[in-house]
Amino acid sequence: DGTPVWVRTNARAVVEGDRVTGIQGSLIDITDHKRTEEELVRQKVHFESLFTNTNDAIVFTDIEHKIVNINKHFTRLFGYEPDEIRDFNINTVLDPHGSANNNYASLRFLRGEKVEMEAVRYDRNGDTIDVLIKGGPVILEGRITGGYAIYTDIREKKRAEEALVESRKRLEAILASLDDAVFMSDPATRLISECNDAVTRIFGYSREEIVGRESEFLHVNRARFEQLGRDFTAAFENPGYYATEFEMRRKDGDVFPTEHFVRPVRDPEGRILYVVSVVRDVSERKRAEEKIHQMAYYDSLTGLPNRALFSDRLGIALARARRNQKGVAVIMLDLDNFKDINDTLGHDAGDMLLKAAAVRLRAALRRSDTVARFGGDEFVLVLPDLKGVDDVIPVARKIVESFRKPFPIQTHQPVVTTSMGITVYPDDGTDEGVLLKNADIAMYQAKQAGRDQYRIYQNS
Repeated sequence: DGTPVWVRTNARAVVEGDRVTGIQGSLIDITDHKRTEEELVRQKVHFESLFTNTNDAIVFTDIEHKIVNINKHFTRLFGYEPDEIRDFNINTVLDPHGSANNNYASLRFLRGEKVEMEAVRYDRNGDTIDVLIKGGPVILEGRITGGYAIYTDIREKKRAEEALVESRKRLEAILASLDDAVFMSDPATRLISECNDAVTRIFGYSREEIVGRESEFLHVNRARFEQLGRDFTAAFENPGYYATEFEMRRKDGDVFPTEHFVRPVRDPEGRILYVVSVVRDVSERKRAEEKIHQMAYYDSLTGLPNRALFSDRLGIALARARRNQKGVAVIMLDLDNFKDINDTLGHDAGDMLLKAAAVRLRAALRRSDTVARFGGDEFVLVLPDLKGVDDVIPVARKIVESFRKPFPIQTHQPVVTTSMGITVYPDDGTDEGVLLKNADIAMYQAKQAGRDQYRIYQNS
């Protein structure tokens, strides 16, 4: 069919007398044999190319671990030339101190097994080199005739691993030193994968009770938790950071305010690897803010609103009254002969009397009304949503009557009455200043009339 073949000839001449009359012989087809030889040559070339050009150090040894051959990269990595270490034991050359893993590798080698391990080997100068060793026996005709070992330089890998370990140690040290709780969560499942020591300190749970769970059990209610999840997802798109405040629950059931910061950690392609949540217990801050608010808007002795809060509430009441065409009463009062209490019983008794007076005033008013202390024994009341002045008179009478009862102060029972002046929006004024001035005038008229009574402002 025209296919070329390899043949081996076997021929001899046919001689008759002194003359060659022909040639007699045979042809043997050796095509398969030649193809096998060619394949072996190709494999030898491939092997020699790999042996020569690979970036790994390769050594072949005999059955006694004596070096038979090494490649160029072995020389580059360890510094030895082939002639100076040929017939030397490979373990003696690269591991002169005799580490225990050599015996382990040799035993496996002699059993015909492959070996793969990380180890420390030494170059010609005695410097250490971290290597990955892959090796095994060379088997011919079912018999182990030697072995090979491939050494991969993993010093960079080791340095990277050590840097990663060091970085993780620093991170763990930082997290351990933080007073804030730090959670790391899976973005898909929202399960907590890691947390710092502050989490157990703040929430009262052990790490084992927290890791692997969804953080819902730390939140006050499920609806709020789900809303946070939606808020976080939206915030991750732009700007990729979320901060909010909400209440959370400790293991003992205590509910406390927190400040919550959330940021996703992304890979170079922008995929979210995990979510970091930092939770700060702001109970102390909230208490401080409440204290500042209390100092700014409330009287420190009686706990009543001070002039600033009174002004704010009166402004709101007047604005609502203008819309709804209602009246607002402003009542100014003080305690009759209060100075006598301070002079005879002392300032502590005077303070106790002011506190008791505040209690009686609050008891006489509606929840929508306001009683404020302006200073000394002077109090001012705001009564919103009135139809007219007639709605104020029952309240005024009630207050006057309540102050005619004795006040239990220390071991004394003094009776301290009150004088009150009443002014009503819009008849007696349309702004705070005018209403207060007219209420003060009416209170003065009540005192002039003998105290222990109220007077309604009359525009004379």
